Amino acid sequence: MVRSRNKPVIRFKGYTDEWIENTFGNIIETLTGGASIAPNDYQDDGIRTIPKGAINDTGIADLTESKYVMEEFYERNSSSKVSTGNLITSLRDLVPTAPNMGRIVRINGEQENFLMPQGVYKIEVNDKIDEDLLIAYSNSDKYRNIISREKNGSTQVHIRNGEFLNIEIFTTVFQEQKKLGSIFTTIDSLIILHQKKHDKLVTVKKSMLEKMFPKEGADVPEIRFKGFSGKWESYPLNDLVELIDGDRGKNYPNGNDFHDIGHTLFLNATNVTKNGFAFSRNQYITEEKSNSLGNGKLIVNDIILTSRGSIGHIAWYNNYVHQKEPFARINSGMLIIRPSNSISSCFLAQTLNSPFGSKQIELISFGSAQPQLTKKDVSKFIVIIPNDIAEQTTIGNYFQNFDNLISLQKQELEKLKNLKKAFLEKMFV
Repeated sequence: MVRSRNKPVIRFKGYTDEWIENTFGNIIETLTGGASIAPNDYQDDGIRTIPKGAINDTGIADLTESKYVMEEFYERNSSSKVSTGNLITSLRDLVPTAPNMGRIVRINGEQENFLMPQGVYKIEVNDKIDEDLLIAYSNSDKYRNIISREKNGSTQVHIRNGEFLNIEIFTTVFQEQKKLGSIFTTIDSLIILHQKKHDKLVTVKKSMLEKMFPKEGADVPEIRFKGFSGKWESYPLNDLVELIDGDRGKNYPNGNDFHDIGHTLFLNATNVTKNGFAFSRNQYITEEKSNSLGNGKLIVNDIILTSRGSIGHIAWYNNYVHQKEPFARINSGMLIIRPSNSISSCFLAQTLNSPFGSKQIELISFGSAQPQLTKKDVSKFIVIIPNDIAEQTTIGNYFQNFDNLISLQKQELEKLKNLKKAFLEKMFV
């Protein structure tokens, strides 16, 4: 039996009719544009404006970057006002790929009036469409593909009002729309909740890194674990570690050597991020190819430092990562920092991520178009450490627990986002 193209894969029980082809023009009652706001129109206080970054894939407007205009200016442009509870979208984007253009969000929070800037639009719909369903549809792959096809321009891309109103949407009876909209509202709320938990953990960790490592010019941290005392000592990094360049030379892998699966993970720029390891876009090489390369093979407790492009990203190749990827090598844009027995590897990884460590990386990097870190300069990196290895380990483990919690929250986020994506594919026509 061939499934009708006008019925979704997943349906609520009791609903069997085909969905009806429609357009935004038939469901949007009014589409109101924003006002022209010059840079000097913004003030320190007054009426909040809708920031361009308010439009996102969560269904709720992000107002954290709101600016203000005088009430008098707001009154002169009252036709561009929008209020809590209204739907808004953006039909312009400064990013050529237009990742958020056309997405629809609702303004949540206490009752408040705002002023929209040019490019942002207020959407008022009729009784043919459920607002939550429309928000969900604006995040579907089908809709995103339509936006990609319809966008105009190369630098400041945009979609014309008429083109937006001609966008196709299939709709079902209102009762089924409400059920669908409710599901996606719930998923979006869970995504936002987990994102807030993730961001809070990241913020707390950053604060503790500032307090549990000595500030510049100090020899003890602000906060210390009970039972430890004495001054921390400064050492050149070269006295505590071995520095190893990434693989390079005539046997360096090219496109034909990389595979989606294989023996050895060959770390690329997407694998070492500002938040540590990421394994979503792996590339592998054979054991034979791996054995033909130089010194870039990782062993447990190695620390990877990105030295070209997005420099200064730190990742610790601990036992947990080693169990997932037992064979791994670094590319020519990375350095291996291999700790000696005089320093805890988990502590050193966190030291490099501390504010003092980040500043050191910034100071020794060079180049504007293509910043990079050399092994020679990294060897002069100064670290401040307690000489008691037990204190090092205690601090390192404390922050590793933070990293584990952050990783778990990130995994939960990814699960929810993947669930939403799957539902968007199967519950819409």
